[in-house]
Amino acid sequence: MKGCGTMCSIISVSEIGRMTDMLYSNERRLAEIAWLKENNIQSFENHLRLHKFLFFYESLCKVYNQDYDFEKLHGYAKGPIFAPVYVEIDKVDGGLIID
Repeated sequence: MKGCGTMCSIISVSEIGRMTDMLYSNERRLAEIAWLKENNIQSFENHLRLHKFLFFYESLCKVYNQDYDFEKLHGYAKGPIFAPVYVEIDKVDGGLIID
């Protein structure tokens, strides 16, 4: 998996395959979210922090000429929202489920 830094290499392909509750996000985005859950559970559980993490991660990837994905990114007063991730959070009663 291409990406910024070594984050994506931490998450194995089999772990990504088990993340079946997320229907709209691509495997790269799932790896980013899984990394955040493993390394900072408080930020993972806070929806706004999760989206800010994704935004800054994608921004740094762009700065370092790595693959980045700003598809379906929306800007709001409190911060950025990635629409597919937002839908998935809402779909599972207010929280992402990643086993």
